[in-house]
Amino acid sequence: MRLRSVAASVVALSMGLLPSPAIGPARAESRTGHTQPGLARAEDAAARAAATARARGVKVVGSSDLGGGGLNHFVDVLGDHAFVGYGGPNGGFAAEWNKTPNCGDVTNAGSVKVVSLADPANPEVVANIPIGDRRNIARDVAVLRVEDRGPGNSAFTGDLLAIGIEHCNVSTTGQVPGIVEPGRAGVDLYDVTDPSLPVLLGSDDRSDGTFQIGPRGISMVQQADGRVLLFEANHATGANDGVHIVDVTDPSIPTSAARFVSE
Repeated sequence: MRLRSVAASVVALSMGLLPSPAIGPARAESRTGHTQPGLARAEDAAARAAATARARGVKVVGSSDLGGGGLNHFVDVLGDHAFVGYGGPNGGFAAEWNKTPNCGDVTNAGSVKVVSLADPANPEVVANIPIGDRRNIARDVAVLRVEDRGPGNSAFTGDLLAIGIEHCNVSTTGQVPGIVEPGRAGVDLYDVTDPSLPVLLGSDDRSDGTFQIGPRGISMVQQADGRVLLFEANHATGANDGVHIVDVTDPSIPTSAARFVSE
């Protein structure tokens, strides 16, 4: 799980949103594929020592199961609230993502969690933001406090949340032939000035009805003149859809500003 800043990482670790670094048994393999016990023990000890050094000064002060099982995606933090993406109901879903027609045989749609950190010892889910189709995931989230900087951004001020939505859609150019439940993909924009009452403002739809075009990474920035730009690193099934720059100064009407595709 990626976090956007050191501060966000500390918050997430403190509330238990991030698992502790896994310290699995390191194993040295010989050329025949067999473990070399002595070397493995030495590597295990070195790994434990390194993990202990990294963990010094880190204390878990609270945790939350976010209301049940499931896989989390990226986390962003603004003020005393965390916004947690959704990566599917279980490991089986992740393993089957875009590989089989059932995409993990999902029956229930997921949601982005809004978590209050006002009491770090007792983080509380204060809102669930639906992401639509049962085979959607919220691969990335980004939140930005939009300031009043004059006429340049008179359409919206407050806290703006962007949710990158990707649909499990096996296409003719994907890993399994046959189009399965083409779905919507893109970025939904929410007013989360009141984090407990998110309000949908608009969407930047990247669907073309056939292929999965989903944002794999999103970020927002407000410029000095007040304009708010959304950056989407998009992935199209079997292709690179590039980086889109979208003007979301008025979140109700996202407007494409530029696109870059690497060769």
